[in-house]
Amino acid sequence: MNLPQSILKTALLTALGWSSMLGDSCAQLATHTTPFTTQIDLGTLMAGRAQTSLPLWIENLSHHKYRDDTTGLHRTAIRIRLRKLSSLTSHVEFRVGMEAGLEKPAVITGWNETGQQLFASDAIGSASSQITEVVRIPMDGVDYVELDLPKDGSRLTSLLATILKKSQVLHPVDFPPASVSDPFGNPAAASTVQDQDKRLWTRISAMLDAESFRLLPTGNQPLQFTLAKPPRYAMVCFEMRNISPELPPTIGVNGTLLPGVSLTMPDLADPGWSLRNLEASKVEHLYYSGWIRLQQAIPAGVLAKGENELLFSSPSQAEPAEIRRVEIQLKY
Repeated sequence: MNLPQSILKTALLTALGWSSMLGDSCAQLATHTTPFTTQIDLGTLMAGRAQTSLPLWIENLSHHKYRDDTTGLHRTAIRIRLRKLSSLTSHVEFRVGMEAGLEKPAVITGWNETGQQLFASDAIGSASSQITEVVRIPMDGVDYVELDLPKDGSRLTSLLATILKKSQVLHPVDFPPASVSDPFGNPAAASTVQDQDKRLWTRISAMLDAESFRLLPTGNQPLQFTLAKPPRYAMVCFEMRNISPELPPTIGVNGTLLPGVSLTMPDLADPGWSLRNLEASKVEHLYYSGWIRLQQAIPAGVLAKGENELLFSSPSQAEPAEIRRVEIQLKY
């Protein structure tokens, strides 16, 4: 295709302009300001130095080490004292990045000034893979939040904190909106578990496995299900944690290996992204340590009446990962 010379010239000048900006200075770039969001400087915090810039809703930040009276193990607690800004927020959100480790996992708790615990998260951490967990805490009555970490807290890789505000959105009356909006456009961070099979016109959706299971390099994880009638077309949706877009899983159905899965990548500003130089591959790969949503199309003729099997596999160069919320959509 031959483009007009003027278009080519404009494109070239644009490219040169960006090259100059990136090479000489980023000062000319417009900045997305985040006055109510912070990536906490862990080096400064653990060294006991004061944080120089905190958002208005955080009064102060501190940490201390202690010995658990029940287990006798040494622990580290990060305390975040909150300012009440009822007109601005109803919840706080933390994104906690943790390296793999066998120690007792981390947990986030919310407290009032009288020492009453008002909130406790699920366990945060994995023995086999690096993870990022999103924790949302109602601020009603909470004066401070504590992140309790194993040992000296060195397994903590990142800590992002922000506040959430309720707002009105337009949405089709028959289709409810997402319960929360993710700042980095990740649908997996706001997903919920479907508790029953549902029909919408000619589509039936069913949750095959809501619980999480591990997927190891070179390993296979089967998942069986039964169909009363084979569909004309189908799609499998699932969420995966600790995945590299360069090393995606493969899925087989009834012995047929399907084409590559598609995934919805969050914004690259998401602190869940990291570049890792893995010993197994000796090549640097981009990994996402939070949950990410993947889809796999299943063409006609692959699924059958009666018993069917999905087989999840992972490349040998990939890190151990987890899969959850495996759902199938059947088109009749």
